[in-house]
Amino acid sequence: MSEGMVGFYSANPFRIEVKAIERHAKLTVLRMEIMTTATVNTSGDFGYGNLTTSFDRFRLFDPVGRKVYFTLRENNSDGHAFGTRNHQVGADYPDDFVPGVRYPVEVYFPPLPATAESMSIAPDLPMGPMTGIPVTGGAAEPTARERGSSDMPKAGDTFQWPVVVPNGEIWSGVADVNELVETPVRSTTQAGDKETIGLRTDVLFAFDKARLSAKAAAVLDDVVEETRRRADPAKPPITITGHTDDKGDDGYNQTLSVKRAKAVQEYLAARLGTGYQYRFDITKVNDGLFVPFPIPFSGWDDQFSAGSDFGAFILVDPATKARYHPLKMYTEFVENYVPALDAGETSRAYVYYPAPPDDRTSITLEVANGGVYPRIPIER
Repeated sequence: MSEGMVGFYSANPFRIEVKAIERHAKLTVLRMEIMTTATVNTSGDFGYGNLTTSFDRFRLFDPVGRKVYFTLRENNSDGHAFGTRNHQVGADYPDDFVPGVRYPVEVYFPPLPATAESMSIAPDLPMGPMTGIPVTGGAAEPTARERGSSDMPKAGDTFQWPVVVPNGEIWSGVADVNELVETPVRSTTQAGDKETIGLRTDVLFAFDKARLSAKAAAVLDDVVEETRRRADPAKPPITITGHTDDKGDDGYNQTLSVKRAKAVQEYLAARLGTGYQYRFDITKVNDGLFVPFPIPFSGWDDQFSAGSDFGAFILVDPATKARYHPLKMYTEFVENYVPALDAGETSRAYVYYPAPPDDRTSITLEVANGGVYPRIPIER
């Protein structure tokens, strides 16, 4: 069960109780019961766009498979979500929620893999996620339903809005979740089944040199161990990204970067053997201006996570100095948004990060422009 404020320009309080996540051959059904906890009739903006009657903003998140599943929609990604529609009688406008009335709601998603045993519900709404919901099977296929017969439900009633099952042109969306973890010597980016490791040049090489430094062995040995543990030799397992600065001309920097890449490749190949494939990207890093949006919780000017609504917050492992950035899908993040609140109102916020090592019991929350909250307990 989750409670929170729903709405963008004005927020209203709601309670959501999850009934089931059902596995079917062609789709997944999320069944919920939604109530307003206000004392007067309230609107609920559970969909994208103005005057929407669908429940688009719910998402399923698989933290193990690193996938986000979006609601099945009419025609394209901007269409209404299939499932329950809170239509007014005889109009294409959203119906209000009546205090004390229970509203069963179902929303449809793409089919889940057989390996998915539980999911999290990560709504794009100002309320907390609902985690560890078991995926069940064997339920009856969803069916279309008409609006309930009562035009004016009252407290204590359970009221059925119309249900539209998927038909016609159906948009289906599943996004890989990308993650970035940075340490003082390396960065690791996970995008789907591709892992990219960026190694700091000043750790591997002395200035203007292409010979591996004394520190390089320990760093590269960690890469070797991780590759043996996680990578498939049949695929290019790791892209090591080399960066060059603006010192010297482009031709000289390119030559030096290639020599350095070859030195790293030779070291890895000597320890991993020739069964692995290697690929190197050389990227020129230039200064640039990036203005984060929205405020007030964006902050770190990082190419990966600056677009996060909560990009001002970074998790830091005090033992290894590893920095964990918000999880990213496409250009969006696995988080909710900050609504407009009146004085005294409270909104639930969440943002997902990569998981720290299993033996960590606490972590530090670091805030852009000052602010450190140490020893935050890690709940698993």
